Amino acid sequence: MRGKIIWSILVVFLSLAIPAYAQQKPNADDVVAKLAAKLNLTSDQVTAIKPIIEDSMAQHQKLMQSMRDEIATIRSQMDQLKKEDNQKLSQILNKSQMSQWMSMQTHKHRMHHIVSQGVPSSTGNGTSK
Repeated sequence: MRGKIIWSILVVFLSLAIPAYAQQKPNADDVVAKLAAKLNLTSDQVTAIKPIIEDSMAQHQKLMQSMRDEIATIRSQMDQLKKEDNQKLSQILNKSQMSQWMSMQTHKHRMHHIVSQGVPSSTGNGTSK
């Protein structure tokens, strides 16, 4: 029973904390206060929940930082690979071909960025590719 209560509290916590986190980083006291108000918690429950929330928030921050670090590392490796590929291709392709290749890669990068960021419902220019 206690496990279900803690699980329920964490679900409520995440539903409250994640949207707020996107706007501003909440602190544990704010989250606990919201939980206390929404769930009508007793002072004993508040006291018991606060360290759980603090620990969860700290672990969440560590995971997010780890993810940012890993993404930066992967991005750096991809950039290095791209430079190496371009160097190898420049030994085979003539200047015109290499220029076209670079243009194709720039276009591909822009399209990937648009897709990963979400395509607006209307581009406003009336054209499509």
